Amino acid sequence: GWILDGFPVDISQAQMLEKALYGTEPDQAETKTQSNLATGKNTPKDPPPPPPALDLVVLLDISDEQVLERAAHQA
Repeated sequence: GWILDGFPVDISQAQMLEKALYGTEPDQAETKTQSNLATGKNTPKDPPPPPPALDLVVLLDISDEQVLERAAHQA
């Protein structure tokens, strides 16, 4: 895994990153075409969709000054 600092900062950037990593929009509904072919019980099923590229996006909105102040109080 990895952590990105400073990106994404909003949902649209997170969706853009998801699309860049995964290749499709995260909430994009797949459209299926109707087939006239008969399917039997041994016909393979469609594979499940792959898991999302991003597990979690968290925005920590805190200034550098606040981070330094908190770090100084912990030492």
